[in-house]
Amino acid sequence: MSEIRFEVKLYIAVSYFHENFGPQVAEIYPPIGSGEQSDLFGILTNLLDIVSVQQGGRKYFLFADEDFTSQNVLIPVHNEEARGGVTDFLISLIIRPNFPHTTAAISMDWTPFYSLEEQLLPSLENYVRRSTYGSDITEVLELIYTVIQGTIAYNLESLSPASYKIT
Repeated sequence: MSEIRFEVKLYIAVSYFHENFGPQVAEIYPPIGSGEQSDLFGILTNLLDIVSVQQGGRKYFLFADEDFTSQNVLIPVHNEEARGGVTDFLISLIIRPNFPHTTAAISMDWTPFYSLEEQLLPSLENYVRRSTYGSDITEVLELIYTVIQGTIAYNLESLSPASYKIT
């Protein structure tokens, strides 16, 4: 059995397009330190900005750079008060740092991501109605983090036995 060579961190992020301030990151679970936060927030808001302005843009997509890999879904939620009648949300499953096997592992199975979208939709609709985030989004992220973490760990183990540890 080989020794663990790579330690990666898993996060789930919720970003949205604010009518006055543009793309904003609403929540990242588990919380990250402020030093890591600014780079990640900048990339996530840029991703939301790019994907939400594309006509007929992709709903599900991968993004990878030298820092992280993300599996993403764009969820438009009906909002009569928003320009265009929707508020766009970007849900991102993030692995840091980026290694070739993490990109492959995150793209192997989208099933947990579909359930993530389904489970978060009521919380996103509540946000649109209230214009504030409640603890319900954090609770949903906490609940499914473990399931997604297990799936990613299984995929990494399949690709590179005993080489990766998710924290």
